[in-house]
Amino acid sequence: MLTDVPIGALIIATVLDVVGQSDAAAWAIGVGILSMLGAALAGYADYLDLEGAGKRVGSLHSTSMLAALVLYVISLGARLGWWPLFEGGAEWTAGIGLVLVLVGGYLGGELVFNLGSQVPNEDKSLRIRYWNCNENPNNDVFKTPDGSTNYKDFTFGDKPKEPAK
Repeated sequence: MLTDVPIGALIIATVLDVVGQSDAAAWAIGVGILSMLGAALAGYADYLDLEGAGKRVGSLHSTSMLAALVLYVISLGARLGWWPLFEGGAEWTAGIGLVLVLVGGYLGGELVFNLGSQVPNEDKSLRIRYWNCNENPNNDVFKTPDGSTNYKDFTFGDKPKEPAK
């Protein structure tokens, strides 16, 4: 839910720009920028735990969001008069920033919903890439009476274990 505030604020800023409320859009962008910083800190902590495909998608996600953040800072600066020569580009930089936020949001959803990044695992088991069991050809995992997961006779690793002869 940490991502809802920045994405929502930046979408609202775009709507406000479209209806001609540039002062209100500047406030919405300010809220979006501040909340993006908080989300970026949490995202960096999550990024440190990623590997493989998750790391690649996480890199694209963070690059998209950081580029959007830079564009929104430029847009806010133009609106506040920090760069008088750039004043006419405030809406365009915000628009391009919104496209990058939408791309980054999609990639963030890919991380969570398709790659399972930072999703709590109810039985607190390890994330398993491959599992094999000599005595259990269907690779069934079953719950024990105390509610834990039984992995007896399973092997864990990056590659499947060669079957016993």
